[in-house]
Amino acid sequence: MRGRQSKERRARPIALNEVLQAVLQEAESEMDAGGARVAAAWAAVAGVELAEETRVSRFRRGVVYIEVASPPLCSELSQFRAMSLLQGMRAKLDDEPPVKELRFRLGTF
Repeated sequence: MRGRQSKERRARPIALNEVLQAVLQEAESEMDAGGARVAAAWAAVAGVELAEETRVSRFRRGVVYIEVASPPLCSELSQFRAMSLLQGMRAKLDDEPPVKELRFRLGTF
């Protein structure tokens, strides 16, 4: 049986574009599933002034990736305010979807 399966797998190679498309669709569906809710919670927790300088760029496996417009603000958020913002996100979302971590990155928008 094992030999037969390997022959079947080799019979049809998978095109790279099919693999990339599947990976991207998975990432998009995960972002769609809770991403809009996470982005709204970030805007509420961050407040108007901070929300203007940041945006949620990705939500994957419980990690919220936030793009920040300036290096000093990125440093402040990641070093000093990450835990309080994470707690606010968790309270706002009530663990649906669960948020495990906030990661801040420089971005342009």
